[in-house]
Amino acid sequence: MNAKSQAANKPKAPETKEDKPVKTRRRGWWGISLGLVLGFAGLAASRLGYIWPAFDVIASFTVQFMLVIAAFALGGLMPRFKTLASLVLLVLLIAGYGAWPLLRHDNQLAAGTTPPAGTKLLRIASFNTKARNKDIAALAMEIVRLDADIVTILELPPDKASLLDLLKANYAHQLNCNTDPHCKAAIVSKHPLSATAFVGRWEGPSYVSAKLGPEWGGVTVVGIHTQRFPNTEAHFRHARGAVKLVETIPGNVILMGDFNATPFSRIIKIIEEGTGFARQTSLPSWPAQFGLPQLAIDHIFLSPALKPMSPVQMGEAAGSDHLPVSMVVAVPAH
Repeated sequence: MNAKSQAANKPKAPETKEDKPVKTRRRGWWGISLGLVLGFAGLAASRLGYIWPAFDVIASFTVQFMLVIAAFALGGLMPRFKTLASLVLLVLLIAGYGAWPLLRHDNQLAAGTTPPAGTKLLRIASFNTKARNKDIAALAMEIVRLDADIVTILELPPDKASLLDLLKANYAHQLNCNTDPHCKAAIVSKHPLSATAFVGRWEGPSYVSAKLGPEWGGVTVVGIHTQRFPNTEAHFRHARGAVKLVETIPGNVILMGDFNATPFSRIIKIIEEGTGFARQTSLPSWPAQFGLPQLAIDHIFLSPALKPMSPVQMGEAAGSDHLPVSMVVAVPAH
């Protein structure tokens, strides 16, 4: 056998172990790069709402885009299985963000807390109960458990009016806007109400409002429910309408409800800048059906003279797709 035949018949050297990790590492970095590109692209798209209003809905997922970037950046530090590690980490981060409100569950006012001089402590709450939620007893139990002085209740159609009957023993003072077919909301209070008002359809959002007595400095509580995507034009109109509404109310105001927008949205910026109110909420409250809400769309805003005295508390869904939000506020007392 000549040298050429021997060379042709010579078995090929097996692939060395050093060759395989190179290919694996390349595949891993492709996955990491794709994840980071998607995360940063999402963040960039979320800012497009300042150019095209329809894109403002993307801003609602700003936190999730940040979590994508964090997961894939950390996954890139892994020696092997970079993409798989990133995906697992992303799931854990998203689940952790959804579980965060549980840390604020039943976060009551610290014992011994005293309000600033000349003020009284007022516990407030807002709850979108979901129109199709028929578990009236569970809703009543949760609202009573929250033990707020005054509560705005949203998505309360006429067939759920019995909820107010169940709350009568704890909340003797009530405002129900069911005489307006376009308004499905109510206010219940432990204290007398005056200057009550409600509107279902106008240029702004549907709302209910009521004023507390002079012992509470005559503070007015307003509960609103704005439009949502894909009704972008109406959503922005409702945000501007909420600002106009607040401008017509004298004295201190508490504005709360379902704004269908997260703190990163232009909608919330319009309200913050237009009213000068301080937003107190940032935790996810929707969708609550699976116990891991992802979007912070239920908010509380306080006019400048009102001081927060506790972190926002997240309640139980009680069959709704929203978590109720509540907190304690120091209001000037006369």
